[in-house]
Amino acid sequence: MALLKWQLLEYESSFKIWSALSKSTLTDVTYADSATFCPLVLEKIETDEKVQNLVLQNLDLFLVDRDWFVKIISKMKINEKKMIGRLENYPEIKLSYLEHLVESNSKIDSVYMELVGIYLQKDEIIKLRKFIEQNSNRIDHQATLEKIDAKIKVETDLGLDKNDILLILKGKAQEKCTSGA
Repeated sequence: MALLKWQLLEYESSFKIWSALSKSTLTDVTYADSATFCPLVLEKIETDEKVQNLVLQNLDLFLVDRDWFVKIISKMKINEKKMIGRLENYPEIKLSYLEHLVESNSKIDSVYMELVGIYLQKDEIIKLRKFIEQNSNRIDHQATLEKIDAKIKVETDLGLDKNDILLILKGKAQEKCTSGA
């Protein structure tokens, strides 16, 4: 029924039905999950402001699948900072969204620092090192060192070599100086 409503351009009705289906207050054997309707939404998201508003009003429908969430939200013209704030209770979705913003060369510096914090919190040291190497010009070096120091104080066995991080933060020129090149 939701697909028929969608084809009739009754988007609001479609969202109501999909919401009921996702909450299991309505059943339909043809409905599997959000992948049923996300391609339709993605197709209209850039050209129809009403669909964009409905997505924001029904955000919970898209928070079950981080790949679809990022695909759809990335096509919208939204306030990225506000969206990040709305994702506080969805850490995996937030992580995917932040990573997408970095891949898209976000101009919001706090995105980069928030990812540093998440990688540290999750003990993803290899990802952290690579991230710092790739984005050293967008990272607040002092704040990063403070986060690393705080993490080391709490957990002494991270496998984190602070000297390596310092070299990465200070750039390749510092690395050459300490190696004697």
